[in-house]
Amino acid sequence: MRHLRLVLAAVLAVGFAGVAQARSGYLSTFNGKYGTAGTKLDSCDLCHVPGGHARNVYGLDMEAQLLAGKTDAQALVAIEPLDSDGDTYSNLTEINARTFPFDPNDKPGQTVTYCADADNDGYAVCSGSCTLAAGDVCGDCNDSSAAVHPGAVEGPFGAAVCSDALDNNCNGQVDAADAGCAAPAADYDLTSFTAPAAALIRSTISLSVGYALVSGSDAGAQLRITGTIGTSVVTVTDQIIYGSGTVTVPFKVTKTGTYTWTAQIIDGDADADLATAATTVTRK
Repeated sequence: MRHLRLVLAAVLAVGFAGVAQARSGYLSTFNGKYGTAGTKLDSCDLCHVPGGHARNVYGLDMEAQLLAGKTDAQALVAIEPLDSDGDTYSNLTEINARTFPFDPNDKPGQTVTYCADADNDGYAVCSGSCTLAAGDVCGDCNDSSAAVHPGAVEGPFGAAVCSDALDNNCNGQVDAADAGCAAPAADYDLTSFTAPAAALIRSTISLSVGYALVSGSDAGAQLRITGTIGTSVVTVTDQIIYGSGTVTVPFKVTKTGTYTWTAQIIDGDADADLATAATTVTRK
């Protein structure tokens, strides 16, 4: 019995290793047999769950034939009459129609519009008129970034995702409004904010903010300085501060007119820690 188990384990190991090492070889054999090169079937997703190594229902049927000792070409022929995805069409009928033999939503004679997943993160933008592709789930709120989707981490306070102006986890809350980015329960006050009243264009000025920890543990607060000139808004700094002190930030002014600066401390206290200053920029 022990010898039988060892032999079986060896056979399975070789079978799975062969599958892992020859995926592209199997796809080449498939394309050569059915003339599918360059079509949507010309993909490892033909046999595998998108984005992973697990096999889909068509891939499992193929694997069963390979483990039974058939060659890749023989295995393909053996599963042609099967209906791997249970949509009433045989695998061969689906392949000839260039529809997926693993997806019951993709059938011969049917025009399917799949829900968009342009960033291939497994989360689609769904509507009432699209079909969800196998392996995808609905709910993506930014289909141009694979890092943004339901379940993504937004936080903790001070992390880059808490000041990137994105709803990273698609819960409708952006940056500090998201519970994961909430500031610790402490009160920091803005004690001073200064900027030069006048400057020449293309010169570098200094913006200075004084702050103090009033109460609570010194877990940090967010200091943000922005500048507005006309319809343009620039972020001068967006950083975490601790304790009490002064932050001085250089900024090169590149436009003539009046810059209105706003300094804000975002902390765990409800008071509005805001201050403004202005700099008029002229030419020589």
